[in-house]
Amino acid sequence: MVILLGQSNRMASRDIAKQVRPLIGLNERQAAANLNYREKVYNKYREQGMGEVKARERADKAAIKYAGKQHRFRAETIVHTELAFAYNRGAHMGVAQGIADGLMGRCAMKWSTAGTNRVCSRCLALKDTIVGYTDESGVTLPPLHPRCRCAIIYDEVAAPRRIDNKPKPPKPESKPTSVINPLLIPATVPMITPVVPPNPKPNNKPETTNPSDNPQQSDRDEKIKSALQTKMAELKLKGEIIFPPPELDFSDFTFDVAHTQGDKHPHDVTEEEARKFITEAYFAIEKRGANSYNFWGKEGATYVQPNLKRIRTAFKAEEYAPPYHELIEVYENALGNLQK
Repeated sequence: MVILLGQSNRMASRDIAKQVRPLIGLNERQAAANLNYREKVYNKYREQGMGEVKARERADKAAIKYAGKQHRFRAETIVHTELAFAYNRGAHMGVAQGIADGLMGRCAMKWSTAGTNRVCSRCLALKDTIVGYTDESGVTLPPLHPRCRCAIIYDEVAAPRRIDNKPKPPKPESKPTSVINPLLIPATVPMITPVVPPNPKPNNKPETTNPSDNPQQSDRDEKIKSALQTKMAELKLKGEIIFPPPELDFSDFTFDVAHTQGDKHPHDVTEEEARKFITEAYFAIEKRGANSYNFWGKEGATYVQPNLKRIRTAFKAEEYAPPYHELIEVYENALGNLQK
């Protein structure tokens, strides 16, 4: 259900994995690996002469940190594999429906790999081979294993079957002759139809350009992002630079007054100003552990928690800590140099 909702809302697989993580644990193999890792760390510190209590504390911290990496990897593996499963089954169902309707002929099913040096030996052995035909049952479909990136290419080897001699009545929309994306499968296929979310309200933010459509724009963005990330590393700031900033539909986000205008956090920022800081942000910093985006701009900053649909806090530029003033300066200098 979580993966279906994520796909319906056009979420990236990494973002869906974040939603899956609280619902799963480590598998048996990962738990055993973590236990072995902890034991090795403990023995290492003991051999270095560290006391038993302190060595145990260090080993526990190392094991917890390693478990976090294992947990993230497992969530991403589950999402990637389930999406690959849905994609390939959906495509196969769509082709089968097209053949049944007389729109396509019998097809040979050719195995296609990702074409990189990361392809496993099992999938590489199947590369470009005919694994079956559409009129056969029991044909193996990808994914062949967790995180498999393979797919099936359907090549017609026979003409479409003529269903009857009577001309078919005109239809308002013609069906495709081939199906690649399962979201484009004809409506007669028995599958769950994703719910397309409503168009977000305009937020006065300039539209980002597709890098493939404007390579020059993409190159400019990468240079600015690299300059910002380098400065963050130099200042020892945590987080990942997101540039251009992510476009969020925050029209239904709540505004945390207590963390913005309360006695403990008297930032004196209105909800309207906080939303303006998002739309006019220069860049954002993603804090993965907190599942938040921090939008930074010339006039102010806003912290957003998309998973909770909440604007957590906001403050004006005069409250920036010195390192973030330096980040703003790096952005403006990089932009100015690229515009010369």
